[in-house]
Amino acid sequence: MYQTFVDVGMIEDINRALRDERLPFEVHTYSGCAACGLRLEWTDETQRKDALNVINSVLKKRFLVLVENETDPHMLYVNSRFDAFNQ
Repeated sequence: MYQTFVDVGMIEDINRALRDERLPFEVHTYSGCAACGLRLEWTDETQRKDALNVINSVLKKRFLVLVENETDPHMLYVNSRFDAFNQ
């Protein structure tokens, strides 16, 4: 089971970090609800791994970790790092 521990401030921090790294990616909520997960948007998929690393570096500061959806590359979940270690 995935949970998403994200607020608007975190989304702004993530998007700022992506812009600072000059990566063509943005993170958005689904229908304005971060609890449903995050949607990763891009114009050039070639740097996707770099973008995921940047997102993880922002989340790591809050003891969170990114979990990718296995079937939808746009869908991202955010879990507690402690939950990830216990699974």
